[in-house]
Amino acid sequence: MDKLIDPNIRDQIDGRSVQTFAETAYKCLSYNIKERPSMNRIVKKIEEALYFQKNRTTDSTTIIQSQQYQKLEDLLIPLEEIKRATCDFSENSEIGEGGFGMVYKGILSERWIKHEAAFKRLLKT
Repeated sequence: MDKLIDPNIRDQIDGRSVQTFAETAYKCLSYNIKERPSMNRIVKKIEEALYFQKNRTTDSTTIIQSQQYQKLEDLLIPLEEIKRATCDFSENSEIGEGGFGMVYKGILSERWIKHEAAFKRLLKT
């Protein structure tokens, strides 16, 4: 499990939260459709994982790397940045389609060191 988590944020993530997400994802991948959780159950498990994360017992939510302070919140990409990177989800940015929506590619701004990234835009239900 440790290999799945970015080492830059590993110390900021609650183990119970990760375990809950992993167990839920694993159940969703079951070959037997009847063993897969319902969407209501998935939402409840994700809410549980988020509760664990929000209520984790640690004094520090900041880690030191390369003499920089980096918070988990610093890694969240605002919607406006995603729209800019994908030219407002233009057809030219489309790179594929999944079960839950279209996938777009874009280059992030200088703040994210101009990294290339893929973004999934979920379908409206």
